[in-house]
Amino acid sequence: MILEKSYKINNELVEVFIESDDFNKLNAFLNSKNYHKIILLADENTLKHCLPIIDQNYCMLHKAEIIEVDPQESSKSLEYCVQIFNTLQELQVNKDCLIVNLGGGVICDLGGFIASIYKRGIDCIHLPTTLLSMIDASIGSKTAINLNDQKNQIGSFYNAKAVFVHPIFLQSLSERTLKSAFGEILKYALIHDIDLFDSISKTPINRTDLTELIATCIDIKIHFIELDPFDQKERRFLNFGHTIGHALEAYFSSKTPIYHGEAVALGIVSEAYLSNKLGKLNAEELKLITETTLNKFNFKGVKFNASGVYKHALQDKKNDKTGIKCALIKGIGIKDRLETINKEDLLESLEYLKSMLDK
Repeated sequence: MILEKSYKINNELVEVFIESDDFNKLNAFLNSKNYHKIILLADENTLKHCLPIIDQNYCMLHKAEIIEVDPQESSKSLEYCVQIFNTLQELQVNKDCLIVNLGGGVICDLGGFIASIYKRGIDCIHLPTTLLSMIDASIGSKTAINLNDQKNQIGSFYNAKAVFVHPIFLQSLSERTLKSAFGEILKYALIHDIDLFDSISKTPINRTDLTELIATCIDIKIHFIELDPFDQKERRFLNFGHTIGHALEAYFSSKTPIYHGEAVALGIVSEAYLSNKLGKLNAEELKLITETTLNKFNFKGVKFNASGVYKHALQDKKNDKTGIKCALIKGIGIKDRLETINKEDLLESLEYLKSMLDK
């Protein structure tokens, strides 16, 4: 089965293919091109678990030059980019070459950024290998790296030539990695799709058949992309849970790191509290969101200092002269607006989160 999606940015069409059993679309794409070289960005896990699956279905990637990337968030740095630029230069990579990003969110973000600025832009495609990257990082043409542990401070809009989603890759994921995607799935549900919220709140993620869930999430993201390709207004609702989530992720980066999806889930609880505090979300829905979110994860032992997290929130890329900005909701499945959040309320939302984690 093949599902085809697409979106446009700068009048350039980006096609997204969800292939459940084979690699026909990837084969067709590569056969239709005449790239001088193919560079495969991958990590230790994708080289071990995913590349053999591709090799069984397609031989052309045997010719690819492989650059192994550390899958940790710390790889999304200027220093790491320079290392990859040097390798690309040594390999004499030029404008008629292709970068294939085989990995999760880190590799999609990093590889997209590398492709967007090396030689002022060379072609890339995404082959996301985690559930989170399939529904989020590979879709939307955003690229990003971090700066001083602050998330996605440097980046660009750059279209991949195509995105190939193969749910078969998910079979090798750890339970924690698979579950971390729930943070982003829950975000999609809370800003746009009450039926999706009802479904995921009652049913655990089943790794054996995720094609329909992946397609639903991609459709929601494309909906917001088409309304606002360059993240000026409507697309910012895709950041629900992310202002505080990114701050928590940065806070824990120097301690025991947490996964991006886990940080977003924690951010959703805090930002749902803010939605209630500012009179948008009723108390019953706040309780339901909190319980549904925290019950999906094992956050036992997660401790943080609210003031420390607040300092990281001050660097969020959505902020403006009015202060820290959060995308809030006014009901389950109903987005509201981007709000300026004062320090007192943000700290209060973090204390609420701490109290829920302690239960």
